[in-house]
Amino acid sequence: MTGFVNKLALATSLAVGMTAIGSAPAFAGSFTGSVSGPNLYYDSNGTNTFLGGTNVNSVTLTGDSTAPGNNIELGGTTAHSSTADFGNASTLSGMIGGQSITLSSMTATDWFGASVDTSFGADNFANQWFNAALDAYNFDTIAALAAGFGHNLTRSTLFSTFVGGGGFARASDPNISYINQENNQVKIGLAGHLTLNTDINNFLTLQGLGHFAGFVPQNVQLSEIVKVTYGGETGYFSSLFATGSGLFDIADGRSHNGNYEITLAAIPGNDVSVPEPSTMLALMAVGGLFATAKRKTAKNA
Repeated sequence: MTGFVNKLALATSLAVGMTAIGSAPAFAGSFTGSVSGPNLYYDSNGTNTFLGGTNVNSVTLTGDSTAPGNNIELGGTTAHSSTADFGNASTLSGMIGGQSITLSSMTATDWFGASVDTSFGADNFANQWFNAALDAYNFDTIAALAAGFGHNLTRSTLFSTFVGGGGFARASDPNISYINQENNQVKIGLAGHLTLNTDINNFLTLQGLGHFAGFVPQNVQLSEIVKVTYGGETGYFSSLFATGSGLFDIADGRSHNGNYEITLAAIPGNDVSVPEPSTMLALMAVGGLFATAKRKTAKNA
């Protein structure tokens, strides 16, 4: 998939900014779609989520940002394993806004390109996403602070550790909780952890980097990645802003307690266009944002 990143547009979920700009509140809808590939279905009783099925063929999602409800984990194989099938994508497909939409788990080639180049500095989505996440949480400042205490950590070392520790696979099985049309926008809910500090600190400790745990910023928020094909475009979407879902997975007491919302800026055929990258950059200060690589689906090089 050479040259699949044609344009880097920052932000799919502008959180505070998009909430303020929106002309109507979110509302519960109903999306029914077919599911292919390994998956885990989580039902909800309004307080807890719980495993309701594995490898289901279809699902109906009925929540919204105020009450996400049930969800489908694309690529999930074992509850709380956080290991997507890195070779094959699982998909959820249906119709929204008069157009077909397909949401997918991430594969190794989505992250690292056709050659699966896992080196730091390679021109692929993995490097762009990883560096954007570090930038969002001021990694260079944190690294300099840690260095003052005799701890040396570089982006390259951390990237290699993330690759070797299965970090990209863990970020590849998104839990889709809703897909709703709101005026001329499509809202997608991703169920995740409200904060990732426990997970990050555990990961660092397992990788022999536990001495850096004390330098991790408080209340780190970061969703998994979902690949979306809609209106002839394919993008990789993530969010750095979560709200409390009011739900907790009954099995571990913490999964699915955060709701990350992705906004597709315009329904194809409507008048509102997707903001250009410069506009996205101008909104950095007002909300969570993340990198999305966009390409025409026809350009599958």
